[in-house]
Amino acid sequence: MRGNVYYHPSKLVCLKAKGDVWYVQVTKPTELQVKNNKQVRRSTGTTDKKEAERRQHRITEEIYAFFDAEIDLLTPQPPVKIVYSSEPPDPLYQFRPKPIIPKADASLRLSRIWPKYIEGRNWRREKTKNGIKSHLKEFLSVVGDLQVDQIKKKHGYQYARFLDQTGYSNSTVGTRVRAVGSMLTWCEEHDIIENHTLRNLNLKDYGYPGRPWKPFPAEDLQSIFSQELPQQERLCLSLLAITGARLDEIALLRWSQVKSTNGIKYLDLTEAIVKTPGSNRLVPLHKNFAMPEASEGRIFDYPEGQDGKSQNNASRDMMPFIRSAVGDDDRKALHSFRGTLKDMLRNAGVSKELNDFFTGHSSGDVAGDYGEGHSLAKRFEAINKVDIEFLGPELLSN
Repeated sequence: MRGNVYYHPSKLVCLKAKGDVWYVQVTKPTELQVKNNKQVRRSTGTTDKKEAERRQHRITEEIYAFFDAEIDLLTPQPPVKIVYSSEPPDPLYQFRPKPIIPKADASLRLSRIWPKYIEGRNWRREKTKNGIKSHLKEFLSVVGDLQVDQIKKKHGYQYARFLDQTGYSNSTVGTRVRAVGSMLTWCEEHDIIENHTLRNLNLKDYGYPGRPWKPFPAEDLQSIFSQELPQQERLCLSLLAITGARLDEIALLRWSQVKSTNGIKYLDLTEAIVKTPGSNRLVPLHKNFAMPEASEGRIFDYPEGQDGKSQNNASRDMMPFIRSAVGDDDRKALHSFRGTLKDMLRNAGVSKELNDFFTGHSSGDVAGDYGEGHSLAKRFEAINKVDIEFLGPELLSN
């Protein structure tokens, strides 16, 4: 109890969708509850329950302090005042013209506009489309079914505050607010509104700071690949370790993408479903890596999702091997292989420009240009400077 307001006790909840990270959860005071927005969650930043319990009190006090600030902003309703007048009523009041009050245009309601936006835009990926749709519905549930021409910056901050309270990272807060902004840009382009009002919001203090992935040190690599691994998982993990490619780029590989020119075997990622233009690239395989004999179709059988991607199913099958080898550090995951290779290339004296080609952070290659010239040879020379003995004998050539 703080003043006349009851604050609920906190509890710890483990969220599988967040990688088994523990969150502190508190039910909002009745005075702050809006529709389905009734709880606040903040990440403890750990998968260790005992460590989460140690952090619980501090995070709970931070949440209570947030409640204090929100309650202070509640404006008390002024008491109704009865005013007596000695003047007689206007006998002609009912005959005088009344001011015209414009009616709200139901066609401009968020609930009417966002489906038109979703259907009216070309989407490269179904996953992106579904994600934006989810964020717009969430925004509507937080701010209400406003007319889009009535959306102001304060509504963007209201949504950001909700996401912060729910326990999202600063990066996620920015992504979701920008999703709403993309709809307003579309509304501008289609002459539905005059101005997109959610530009230039200052969101740096909303959401917890992002935590970068940790690369695997040499002892972790040794532990991962010295395990008894199924053949498919060993090959997939090995390719992640020596190419710097994203999980989905490897999980969706087809045998037709494994190519060879001038004695250089490489992966052709120029026509894959990619995140950025730089992802269209050719990645040489280490001269000591023994790629299995080619076949047809896909190399791995991880099921594809609605958007044609396999990363979720591949991660589900491989993460148990990462956890058993390196423990529960939630900053070490399959994505860590990308940073690991960058470190190994840097330590081998490879330039940043060449280094960036492996992870898709460069300008990339043009589809159809199969790199028979200088650049592929240079990349091949670069990867061969890296020691890949940690893979073990199964996929190393003699």
